[in-house]
Amino acid sequence: MFEALIAGAQQAFREGMQLPYPILLLHGSKDPVTSAAATKHFYEALRSEDKSLVLVPDALHETHNDICREWVIRQITGWLEARMGAATKEITGGGPGGPGGIQ
Repeated sequence: MFEALIAGAQQAFREGMQLPYPILLLHGSKDPVTSAAATKHFYEALRSEDKSLVLVPDALHETHNDICREWVIRQITGWLEARMGAATKEITGGGPGGPGGIQ
């Protein structure tokens, strides 16, 4: 199982570098399971021009289940809303009620 985990991580690192999509990475600064430095290295190597890395102060491995979970969820929803708002305007040609928007 360990070898499969390592092989999967290596594949994700190799192939992830090529993805041009927006990406948000969150990593607890006190994560005892995975390396924040490795996440930073992965972030720096990403091809995407729309990439964000948030090192969550004092958080452990599961930032969304840590004491700072509400802050983390606000970061995630804010990041998503910023990108979804732009995509919605492109698709509809405006906001609700505007040209091509929701009536």
